[in-house]
Order: sequence, then C-alpha cells, then structure tokens
Amino acid sequence: MFFWKSQTKQLLFLTKSVTLYFYLLTSSYANATTYDELVKIERICESSSNQCLLVLDDALASSTSKSRQWYRIKLLQLDALFTLQHFEKLSSEIETLLSYSALPMNFSVYVYIYHAKLSYSNKDIKPAKYYLDKALNLLTQINDKYPDPIRLIEVANLQIAMKEHEKAKITLLQLEQKFKDRYHPVFKRELYANLGHIASFQDDKLLHIEYRISSLKWAKAAKNQQQIGIAYNNLAFAYLKAGEYENAETNYTQAINIAQEEQDIINGSISQIRLIKVIFLQGKVDNALILFNELPTNIGGDKESAYYNKLYSALKLTLKQ
Repeated sequence: MFFWKSQTKQLLFLTKSVTLYFYLLTSSYANATTYDELVKIERICESSSNQCLLVLDDALASSTSKSRQWYRIKLLQLDALFTLQHFEKLSSEIETLLSYSALPMNFSVYVYIYHAKLSYSNKDIKPAKYYLDKALNLLTQINDKYPDPIRLIEVANLQIAMKEHEKAKITLLQLEQKFKDRYHPVFKRELYANLGHIASFQDDKLLHIEYRISSLKWAKAAKNQQQIGIAYNNLAFAYLKAGEYENAETNYTQAINIAQEEQDIINGSISQIRLIKVIFLQGKVDNALILFNELPTNIGGDKESAYYNKLYSALKLTLKQ
C-alpha cells in the first residue's frame, strides 16, 4: 500500500489549516451559506469525513462557483474523498479543477498533490513527478510568505512520495523540535504519522511502533473518529511488522469497529484482511478461514478497491498454504 493510502496513511490534508483560515478571513459571504453554517460544516468535517460528504453538496450548490467560499468548501470535499479513499470520484473532481484556466495558489497545491498521488497509484510516473514538483515549488513560495507547520508537514510528505526518506526525516525531526511545546493535535497527529511511514520504510520496528503510538495519542486529542481508526490501523500494522501479533490483533479490531461506525468501508475492509492474516500467523487457522469466507471477494471492482482486491488475493494464497 502506498503511504498515503493508510492513514493509512494518510493523511495529511487538513481541513482546519491556515489555507482555509485565510479563505475564511478574506471571503465575502454573500452566498446562501452563512458564516456560522460554514463554521458548523468545518466542524463536521473535522470530526467525520463520512458526515462531511453528506453536507457538502448543498453547501457547494448554495455557493457562487469559483468564489473563495466555494473553493474553501471544495477543499473540504477533496480532503474527505481522499481520506475515505473514494479515488474514482476524487479523480473526476481533480480533472475538472485542472481544466480551469486559473486556481488560487493555496488551493492549487492540494489539487496538484492529489493529482500526483492518483497518477502514482495508477503507475503514471511522469505526470506524478511533474505535479509533485509543481506542488513542492508552490509550497516553498507559500511557506516563505505564510510559514505554517501543517504546510511544512506537506513538504515532508512530498519528500516521502519522491522516496527522499532521509530529507523528509530531517524536515520532520526539525519540526518536532521546533513545535515541541505547542498544543496542536492535528499537526502532531500528522507529524508522527509521517515519521511512522519513514520508520516503516526503513524497517526500524521499535521506532515505527513508538511513532504510531504517538500519532494515535494525538489523533484521539484531535477527536476525528475516522482518523482515530486510521491511527489504530497504522499501529496494528507496526505491531504486525514487528511480529507482535496479539497487539496487532487488538488494534486491528479497534480499527475495524471505528471504520464500521464511520462507514469507512475501504479502510475497514483492509483492516479485516490484515486481522485475518494476524490470526492465521498466531496459528488459529480454522478461525482465520471462517473469517476469510465471510469477506467480500472484492469491493466493487473499481479503482477505489484495487488495493483491497490485491490483499484479498494474497491472503487467499497464504491461507491455502
């Protein structure tokens, strides 16, 4: 799984950022959606990506297309689609946005990042690299004017995407030191999630677990249930890689329960597959087979479920051994 699909990995693109705050301060709210309604929508999106998508269509319809308010709401939609791995819908939205003659600089960064990551997942390496570079260049310009720790996390995330793990690690450790005394749960959730990705890539099992525990702690402080589920999933994976199968089972179970509550179908299904693998690795073969037979053979068969389908096939081969 690519690092941005967990959080799986996720994560990363945050609804209460300086970008959105900037839109909020500079927007003219002549649209049907009022300031108070926008604040309420943002709070919904902070706590639940699934509930977020349910309220955004009306908010977009009541906003003047391509206004600052519209772009602010649109970014919430892109974040939620990405977080829930609704990649087909996200791809359609991104293609439409890229067809516009001009986009606000702050908004463009996220469009380029999402397009790059979707391209990379489809093995379209050249456009992925091109848009990652465009996003990184814009982020550098923005950070020079409006330095923000969340955006600096995004720089590190792009470095990870380009497999520059040591550079990303240096960036993140510097941020950890610089902002160690700041209470910023979303920032620290993403900080330790990304440090966890690097530790995983570098196969540092103990550090991987340590960072995932920290990310879970801050995810709970941020109070987004879907992201808490992702953090449990990441911690479970760290325990799985370390061979601590009982701890992995406990955390995958937590991740599945939250995913079901949040209707996070894809991440929940991926956690179920990995839970079955963990049960099998503990020697509980009969239990693993029973649970495997209850799984769907795929999730719709579209781009959104490609990773699930790959894991399902691999698990099927494992259980046959």
